[in-house]
This record gives sequence, C-alpha cells and structure tokens, in this order.
Amino acid sequence: MKEIGELLREAREEKGITLEQISNDTKIPVRLLQDLEQGNFSRFAGKVYLKGALRNYGEYIGLDAQELFSLYNRVVEQNDLSNQEVVNSGGKGSKKKKPLIKMAKKPFPMVALVWIAVLIFVVGGSIWYRYDQGVNNGEKVPYPGEFLPDELDEDNNEYLYDNKNDFTEPPVQTVDEPVLTLHMEDSRQATYILKEAEEKEIVLLFTGDCWISIQQDGRFVQQGTFSDGQQHRIGDARETTIRFGNPPVASILVNGQAISLSGITNPFNVTIRREE
Repeated sequence: MKEIGELLREAREEKGITLEQISNDTKIPVRLLQDLEQGNFSRFAGKVYLKGALRNYGEYIGLDAQELFSLYNRVVEQNDLSNQEVVNSGGKGSKKKKPLIKMAKKPFPMVALVWIAVLIFVVGGSIWYRYDQGVNNGEKVPYPGEFLPDELDEDNNEYLYDNKNDFTEPPVQTVDEPVLTLHMEDSRQATYILKEAEEKEIVLLFTGDCWISIQQDGRFVQQGTFSDGQQHRIGDARETTIRFGNPPVASILVNGQAISLSGITNPFNVTIRREE
C-alpha cells in the first residue's frame, strides 16, 4: 500500500498542508493520518473506516476519492494474485516429496464395469425414446450442435442466448454506495438520513475528553467518557441518537462518511436514521 501513501504525502506536501491541519478539520487523529501516508492500513477497524479516512484525506488535499478507491482496489488485487502464486508454487525452494512406497495397482473391479454398462444402456435408451417420440409427433429432434430457440435462462446463469444463438454477457449491475444527508439541524441537535445501506456502521473518534450517551431505537444503550486518541464503535440499529458533552473534540464516521462537530460548544445531540 506504499503507492497510496506516497501519493497522499506528495500531494499534501505540494500544497504545504500539515497533518495537524488535516486532523483539526477532519477530526481524524494524526497517528491514523501518518498510517495512511506510510501505507499501514492494519490499524483501521475495517474497510469501511479505512475508505472513509481515505475519502476525507483525499478530498481535503484535492484528490478524487473514486480514483483513490480504484488505486486501493488494484493494489489489493495485485497482492492477492502474488499471494496466490506463492501458494500455488509451494513457496520458494519447495520440492514435492516422492512417496517412499509405490502403491500396487489394483485391478479394475468387475462391479464398476457392470455399472458402466448399465449407465450406457440407460442413456442410450433415453436418447432413443426421445428420438422416437419426436418422430411420432412430427417434431424435429435437434441433432448435436444444433442451437435451440432463444429463451431466458431460468437459473440466471452468467450467459444468455441472443437472437443469433451467440453468447452475450448480461448487463452489469452496479451497487449504489450509501448516501448520508443532513435532514434537520438547530442549535441543540441534528438529524442525518442514511440511504442505500443494508446496515449502519458508526465509529466515534476523540481528540480530547468527551462524555457521551447513546440510545438506539428508543432504548438507552450506554454512556461514558472517552479521551484523546480513543475510538468507539456503535452496533447497527434503525435509529441511533448520540449526545455529546464536549462536541468539538469528537467526530463521527457513518459508513465511512464523516460528520464534523467543530464549532459546536454546547452539549449536542446527533441522530442517524437508516432508511431503505
């Protein structure tokens, strides 16, 4: 992943931006920004949080988030192929061990020959029956290699017949990325709507001491105080409400998309609702 890290670092240095500036505005801890530039992605809780950090970092320094994701996917695929080649080759210097004792060849069992003969008889009989039924009904029986009329594949296979009896690929289905939008906001609270997401993943990041209280689907879940550098993950629910005692030192990642609380000085409620 060093290619992505070097790209981020070079773009940041060209614009004369420090990691502290990015951390203050995006609420991503400096040490995680350093991990991004070093290509060390193992410290992130998962791909959703990694991609959210990449998106916020890249957009802050003027890079296109989709191009970063494409580069990330290519690097992951290359690493997977390299690992697979090592596994298939058995690693460097590996040698296949020859068996010490050669197994004696067993004679082909007579029972297997009988079953093969029965199978040939059954298959031949079914082919003859089908041919005989087609002739008696005045229908043409297709010979091997003849294409049948076009029809929709009931099993949803990868290929379907077109009008020329050639194989064509089905249209590529695209998956919409989750969309987070601000629904309502005032001086005491804000409500966000998350669409196109099967489940909601929330991660809280802290750069100072902050007390929080969490409710999900109308029920109290937990409360506590978190310190600088700590992270807290919240499980999935239809609706999640978080009350922050010290909002400026906290930030929220919802399926990788950031919500900033900078500039809010009083205790503040954030509600995140997932809709189909």
